[in-house]
This record gives sequence, C-alpha cells and structure tokens, in this order.
Amino acid sequence: MKLIRLHLMLLVVLLISEKAFTQSLLCPPNIDFENGSYGYWKFYVGSCCPIVTPTPGQIAGRHTLTSGSGVDFYGGFPIVAPNGGLYSLKLGNNGTGAQAERAEYFVHIPAGVNNYSLIYNFAVVFEDPGHAPSEQPRFEVSVFDSTTGLLVPCAQYTYVSGSGLPGFTYNSAYAVWWRGWSTASLDLSGLAGHTIRVSFASGDCKLSGHFGYGYVDLACSLFQISSVVCNAMPTQTFNAPPGFMTYQWYDSTYTTIVGIGQTITVPTPAQNTVYHVILTPFTGFGCTDTLTSIVTIANATTSVLYQTICAPDSFLGHSVSGIYLDTLMNVAGCDSVRTLNLTVIPKIDTTYITQSICAGDSFLGYHLSGIYLDSFSSVTYGCDSIRKLNLHVIQNSQTVFNTVICEPDSFMGHTVSGIYIDSLHNIAGCDSIVTLHLDVRNRTYETINQSICETDTLYGHYNTGVYIDTLTNVAGCDSFRTLNLFVYPITYSTIHKSICDSTSYLGYSASGTYIDTLINSYGCDSVRTLFLTVNAVYYTDTLVKICRGNTYYAGGAMQSTDGIYVDTLITGDGCDSVIKTTLVVRDILFPDLGNDTSICAGDTILLFPGQFNYYWWWDGDQIHDRRAITDSGKYYITVNDDMKCFASDTIQISTYPLPDVRIIHSIRDICRSDTINLYADGALTYAWYFNDYFNTPRFTGDSINFAVNTQTKITLIGTDQYDCSNSDELNLFYVPCCGTISVPNAFSPNGDGTNDEFHVITNAVFEEFQMNIYDRWGGLVYQTKNGKDKWDGTYKGRAADVGSYFYLIRAKCFEAKNNQFLKGDVLLIR
Repeated sequence: MKLIRLHLMLLVVLLISEKAFTQSLLCPPNIDFENGSYGYWKFYVGSCCPIVTPTPGQIAGRHTLTSGSGVDFYGGFPIVAPNGGLYSLKLGNNGTGAQAERAEYFVHIPAGVNNYSLIYNFAVVFEDPGHAPSEQPRFEVSVFDSTTGLLVPCAQYTYVSGSGLPGFTYNSAYAVWWRGWSTASLDLSGLAGHTIRVSFASGDCKLSGHFGYGYVDLACSLFQISSVVCNAMPTQTFNAPPGFMTYQWYDSTYTTIVGIGQTITVPTPAQNTVYHVILTPFTGFGCTDTLTSIVTIANATTSVLYQTICAPDSFLGHSVSGIYLDTLMNVAGCDSVRTLNLTVIPKIDTTYITQSICAGDSFLGYHLSGIYLDSFSSVTYGCDSIRKLNLHVIQNSQTVFNTVICEPDSFMGHTVSGIYIDSLHNIAGCDSIVTLHLDVRNRTYETINQSICETDTLYGHYNTGVYIDTLTNVAGCDSFRTLNLFVYPITYSTIHKSICDSTSYLGYSASGTYIDTLINSYGCDSVRTLFLTVNAVYYTDTLVKICRGNTYYAGGAMQSTDGIYVDTLITGDGCDSVIKTTLVVRDILFPDLGNDTSICAGDTILLFPGQFNYYWWWDGDQIHDRRAITDSGKYYITVNDDMKCFASDTIQISTYPLPDVRIIHSIRDICRSDTINLYADGALTYAWYFNDYFNTPRFTGDSINFAVNTQTKITLIGTDQYDCSNSDELNLFYVPCCGTISVPNAFSPNGDGTNDEFHVITNAVFEEFQMNIYDRWGGLVYQTKNGKDKWDGTYKGRAADVGSYFYLIRAKCFEAKNNQFLKGDVLLIR
C-alpha cells in the first residue's frame, strides 16, 4: 500500500460500509504529488500567531516539493515519506518573520459511503523560544465541510512547540523540537456525498524571531478491506494501515478477538465472513477508527473454449490451429483449468492498385491522396481479402496576381481597375486558374499660393515667381504641383531712451544695447535696436529721536509723533532723490517711589523708581538705581534717558515705635509637672513659642497655662495696631520635689460615684512604683506598678468581701535618691 506524505504525511484510507463490498473508486488527481507538480492543490501565505493566510499563491521556498534521499537538517528523518512515492510537500522553512503557509485539497466522498476516514502521516520541526503557548511556532491540521463551511468534529489538530510533546525529540544544539514521520486519522463518517476541504498549515513564532515548518504526504492507494479467497488455501493474512498505537481484530459480532497487531493470519473460513479492526492512534493524534473487511470464499473452476480465427490473428496467445490446455488462477486464488480448441483460417492474397486523378474527381470512392486498405470477407470463412490503393490527387493550380498600375498604363491587356479570372490547362491536363486583381490609380494635380519672407525658402524656391514641379503621389503615380510664390522683405528700426532706476522700458531696466527680433505687418522679421540709459535714484535713511513735546521737520511739515516720513526731491537727471526719516518720540518718564508710607522702628524700606538710563538721588548719588531707608523723612529722585528727557518723584516716610511686649508671671519654685500661668502685655495680638522661635506658635492669645516637665524657653511675639512687633523671653526650670503620698482609710465600691476606688493621692511623678493589697489571711488580691491605677474592690472578676485589707506601697520619684514606703489598713464597705 502506498502512503501519502505530508511533512505531516497523510495516508488516505477509504472505509467501506459494513454492508458494502469492494467499490471501484477513482484516485483524486495529484493528491499524492506524484505528477511532480502542485496541480489541484491550493496554496496560501500569511502570518502567525494565530495562523491567518489571506493571500493565495504558491511561493517558492515556502511551498516546496521534496524528492530524493535527503534528510532533514535538524531531525535527520527522510525529506520524502517512507513508502510514499517520489515526492512530498514541505510547508515553511527555517526562516523567521512570523510567516505562515497553508496547503489545501478538496476530496469528494462518494454517495452511499458513510464510513470514511483519512489517515495521515506527518513530520514537524519547531524552534522552542519559550514564549507563551499562544506565541509559539505551530502546525495545524483542519477539515471543513465545503457545503456548510463548518469544521468536521474529531478532525482538527494543532501541534505547538514546547517541552512535553509526545513523540518529540529535542535537538539541544539548535534548541529545536522535531518529530519524524507519524500517523494520525481524521474521521469523516456520515459525510457521504459531501466535498471536504483538507487544510495543513505551518507558522513561525508570533514575535518574529523563531521558525516552525512541517512535511506532508497523501497516498492515492485505497485500503482494500474486501477480498475473495480460495478455500484451498489453509490460512489468510490481513494488513491494516501502519502508524497506529494498537490494533484489535474482531469477528462480525464484535464479541471475539481474532488477533492483535497491524498484520494477522487466520485460518481460511468455510464460508463468507466479516472481520473488524479497531485502530487506536497515539494520544493527541486522532480518534479511534474501525475498518471492516469482508472475506468471500471461492472454489476451483474449469472451462472449455471453441474458437476460429483468421491468420495472422491470435487468441489467448495462440496463432496455430490445435487444442491447448492451460491451468490458471482465478480471482480467489484457486486453480482454473481451461481447454481451448483453436482453428486458424489462412488469409487471401492482397491486390495492389496505383492511380492518379485531378482534384475534384474520385476513384473507388476516394478523392484525397493516400494509401487505402480495403478488407473483403470471404463467403466461406469470413476472413479478409486485402486491396491496397495508392491514390495520387493532382491539384488544380491557382495563380493570383495583385497588380497596381498608373494611368494610362495597362497589364495583361487591362486598363481599368477590377478582378479578372482566366481558366487554362496545366501539363497534367488539370485546370490552371489565373486571377488578376488590378488597381489602376490616377494622376493628381495641386496648386499652391504661398508667401514667404526673404532668407526663407519653399520647395527650394526663394524668389517671387510661378514654379511647376512633377512629383510622385502616395499611389506612386505622377503628381503635378503649381507654386505661386511671393517673397516679402525684413524691416529694421533704432530707438535711443533714458529712464530712472527702478523703472523699465520695453522690458529692460539696465543700461545697455538691446536687439530684438519682432514680427512686421507682413509676418516677417522686424529687427529693433534699443540704446538704453538708466539714471540713478538716490535714497537717504535718517533716524531722529526727540522728547515728547518737541517737534522735528520731516515729510514736508513739523512732526511731533512717532512715524516714518518721506520727502521726495528731483535730481538734475530728472530722477527722484528720496529722504526717509524715522522719527522716535520718547514718552514722558514716570519714576515711581510709591505712596507716602510708615514703617516700624528698626525696619527697612527699599526705594526703586523703575528702570531708567540715569539716576540722581537727593544726596547726590548717581550710581545706584535703588536705596534702602530706615529713618523717617522726605526723599526724592530725578531720572533721565539718553535723549536727556528728565522726570522726578518724592516720597514721605514716617516711623512707628515698637510695642513694649512683656511676659507677666509670679516668681516661685516649680516642681516637675506643676502647672504655671503666664500673661502677655504691651501689644494687640500675641504668639507664644516654646524653645524654637521659628516654628509654629504653640499658643496664641494674651494668657497660657501648662505643666512644666522639662526646662523650657518661652518666647512671646506681640504685634500692635500698626503691625509692628516686639518680643520677650522667659526660661523655666523645675526643682527636685517629690511631694507627699497619701491614701484613704476606707472606700465603698458600690457604683454611686463617691469613693468607689482605692488609690494613692499625690502630685509626684514616679520613676518607680508598686502597690500590693492583701486580704486578712495574707492572700494577694490586687497588684499594680502604675501610680495612677485604682482598685475597684474586685478579685478575679467578682466583688471582694467587705472587711479590712492590708496595703503595701513602694515609690521612688525621679529626683529622689531613695524609695518611699507606705503601709496600712483600708476598710472595704458597701
């Protein structure tokens, strides 16, 4: 059986219906590429990934027929499918660029054939760039119902580059995965009468840097699953298509396994028998398929033949009369004994005739030259009597003359245009026809009235006169031309001209001599000579600056505003002398020291009148453009520009005294955490700062109070109604003093809000503290290390008994050197 190759190899297998016998099916043309061409296949190119191939056409190097004994560079497997014929198809190459290739073939499934499969073999080569699966090189197999356009179930496979592919081998030298020729199936059952489109496609990686390609082959030989066998043979051998993982052979009822493997041998059955084979492909390479084989039992046969033939014919290889006994093999492989009784009748002699005739005549029914054999059957045996006729037909000669003459000439006695036919006889006695196509052409006459200019010529003539010339017209006959010629003269003129610069005369604007050739009233040349003189025009530009309020003469009048003014005079040559004056009027200067103002004592105000060329301050300073003022008084400035335009401004500055800001407090020693009250005086608003004057105020307002826990520097900033500010400072310290510790002798934790808790009473801040409370039996009922904690009269979450309890307190202040101890009894009542 011949396998069709695909680099992915395809093997087409026709599955016969279980109720049908072997059918005679035509091989689809060039499905196996064995024509050595791409005929009947459709090819496309596009991009990946996904594979999209909108552009039709077979591209060299991307759709390639492979042949010969070569092997793949990366995988080392044959480039032509084993047992697949002389050619395979390669899709793609080892180039990159996110390219994709596709090949398609249309297969028609015969009507009434409901069990039909395509079994294909393939080989693929992928680079492995390690991209996401959707971006990896790939190979796809797809089948579509061309009637509906829908994908056929269990007939779609995609092979994507990557590790873990079953049956693939890794070439580490080139980071390539490859798989040699493998087999898979496409189940097309239930599509009888439909035309299917089988599609194979290869694609590079989506990111354009890595390749993928494959090989394809299909087989035209169809898997024959019906057979006729001879009952004389002890066993029969059956073969299934190669390339599947497992094969299981069953009897007609699918209840008994009769064999396992691609090939099985079974005893010859006594009667017609049906066998089934279940094909299971490798995982991921097709669906399970079932083929049915029908075995028909045949016996040995005998036959007797009587035959008569004519010499030199033969029959069944015999050409001599006699009896022949032949032992053959029938279609079932059994002996077939045949007896032939042969009679050979000799042939009658042949008659030879040679004959010549004229065209249009006939001889023995023939009218064309040639050798003719006629057979006549004998009356007795019906064998041939041969007559051989060698017939020569002499053609009537045909002569055609196409002749042109000019009047008054003649040809073969004819002087008028027309067709003339004469019949003669040639030397063979057959007709000779002469046909004359005669064209008699006329002479032509022409008269020309023409004028030209002197120095010109017309038909070789340049003087006024009448000239007659004999020429040849387009028909090759005489043409008589009469020329009436008149010659006109050329005229001349001279011009002398003066003009001013920036003007022109006759298109010229520079001094010089110009010769122009024009057309006169006769249409001939008129030669004009121009002698041109160009006189200069004078231009003067002047920039004048004045102060506003002054005037300047320009533009024919006294001017006092900005502008460009033009005065035009006349030179001795009569040309313009243009004076252009650009007048700039400087605006009045406006120095501005600001409005009269007041400042706080000790503050500085900066006087700046604006940007000018020159400054003159009240004290004679002509260097600085601004001055810093700290005292009250009246100040002025005079400024001017480079045109000596002057202006002045004056400012009056007053000074406010600073407010007398003070911190008012009582003088006493401060213990740590004592609260102190401070008051502000001497201003309108106040801001209090602690330790750092530049941070945000700690307090605002005219009084504050706070606890002293660290050495603190107090800064008070006061501002009066004139926005003048002054400050006062105070440094606070605390002295070492622990204060006294006391406790109540009774408490009543009954929730009435009075004496509900037992705790120490003190204004001291403790560095260390511990208080233990015991019941009358010495049991510890409460303990704390925080001097601010309080006992609520409970023990383990329950109210303690009424009665007397013993307390022991140990405390140490931050400034003290020794611990203080306090102990005694407290009465708990409710």
